[in-house]
Amino acid sequence: MKRCLMFFLMITSTLLISSISWGQCPEDPMDNGNCDTLFAIPYPDSPVVVESFPAFAEVHLFITNDVETATLDSLAGIVIPLQYTRTNPSAYCSVSTYWNTTSTLFAYPDFSRSVFRHKVEGTDTVYYNRQAVMARDFLGRDWDTRLVEVASDSSWVWFNESKDSAWVPPHCYLSVIATGTDDQLWWEGDRVLLATVTFNLEDTMTICIDTTWWPPTARLAFTRMDAQTYFPRTNMPLCFRVDTVGTGVREIPGSENSRPTEFALSQNYPNPFNPDTYIEFELARASHVKIDIFNIVGQKVKTLVDEEMQPGRYVADWDSKDQQGNSVSSGIYFYRMQADNFSDMKKMLLVK
Repeated sequence: MKRCLMFFLMITSTLLISSISWGQCPEDPMDNGNCDTLFAIPYPDSPVVVESFPAFAEVHLFITNDVETATLDSLAGIVIPLQYTRTNPSAYCSVSTYWNTTSTLFAYPDFSRSVFRHKVEGTDTVYYNRQAVMARDFLGRDWDTRLVEVASDSSWVWFNESKDSAWVPPHCYLSVIATGTDDQLWWEGDRVLLATVTFNLEDTMTICIDTTWWPPTARLAFTRMDAQTYFPRTNMPLCFRVDTVGTGVREIPGSENSRPTEFALSQNYPNPFNPDTYIEFELARASHVKIDIFNIVGQKVKTLVDEEMQPGRYVADWDSKDQQGNSVSSGIYFYRMQADNFSDMKKMLLVK
């Protein structure tokens, strides 16, 4: 009897499992493949390396909308409120409307600053922007676009009629809404470029962006052609570092598959070196990490890392320049790492 009951349960379970449509997405059941997703990707990669400051850092917003046959699933509206934080609060950082206009036609002078510009390197177009192509190919079919920077500095704001206040991080609000039922709807495809958000900043920092419910009544949302609104998947929060050439810190590829169990600081390589060297370190848990370089008499030469970081394996590189960008002389140097309750120091040799 027990064997018969067990067999019956196995058959029933198999039928139930086979009846589930694993390809569909709970956010939008009309999907039949890759779930509708908003991807935020720093360009060209993290860390974003610049020649000097002040500088610009770009984040591309891509959209996956995968159904090619069901026209009702095509996107007719996109609302993306973003908040951002930075590890260097004393330095300026903003998503200003001047550097993030909503022009979609290349003939306009400010198109080079548009969130809807194509991404071009030299003579090659790396990414075609969906809105710019639509404005070019479908004149008369338009979307209402708006990007508003609500605050460029962390602040206290009033958020309702009773004058309740709340601390709100810097944030911006991007909306792209079809103006009529005959407008060209969103392309189906994997990671189609929606917008390029440009950060204007004056010094080294790590920027983290995430979706938010601010401003009031605004929330991350996709709206289908049939006016049904849903909340897509995202890869946020996203953190990326912006730094000058030769002073970057980045996660070692593949380290996300095997998180460290303890903190560690490795010997730099190469050693001796001229002029660049690399320092690997491991974080067992989220911590504020600081790595400083000192000369032989104990004077601080450079701070390589000073930020909140997630668990993982990282590498920082030093181009043998001090905090002011001047090349240092040959000799013995020390580098010290402090993270959580961990502290370690090692010696290295610069030979010119």
